[in-house]
Amino acid sequence: MTDTTPTANTLYPCLPNYKGKTEGFFTCPHHNHLIEYHTDILERKVEIPEVKPEEQVRIRYEHIVYVPEELVPKHVKAALKKSEAAREKFDAAWEKFEAAWEKFRAAWKECYTVVKKYDAAWEKYTAALNKANKNRTLTKYLHDHVENCRWNGEEIDFTPSPH
Repeated sequence: MTDTTPTANTLYPCLPNYKGKTEGFFTCPHHNHLIEYHTDILERKVEIPEVKPEEQVRIRYEHIVYVPEELVPKHVKAALKKSEAAREKFDAAWEKFEAAWEKFRAAWKECYTVVKKYDAAWEKYTAALNKANKNRTLTKYLHDHVENCRWNGEEIDFTPSPH
């Protein structure tokens, strides 16, 4: 009697009966790199039919093959390690940025509320100044203290004098 149990697939994550690793280096997860590191190659398997033309799906699936660690070039491993370290620094900086952004947004909201009150107060102040323009006592005071006073009741008149 011949054993018809399917052999476990440990190399081709996008083909049936895959029982291999889902994290590591794989060939051709994208069409323009022979090898790439993935933390979960099955995510890419799900993504391919969602974003790629139907006629490419099978071909892409067949080209995604698990790469044993010993076959991964040392310079690729070293570059990945540096990239991961840089990403950790970026993530930490991004967290600080997000925290600062939230503080900024809260401060901006508070500032916006205050500036609306300031604008209203400034409008009242401007109205009071405009009313003061008509004040006879202040107008007389200015004319008494400025020779050739050019205040016309609304503004200083800069029209040249007819001398």
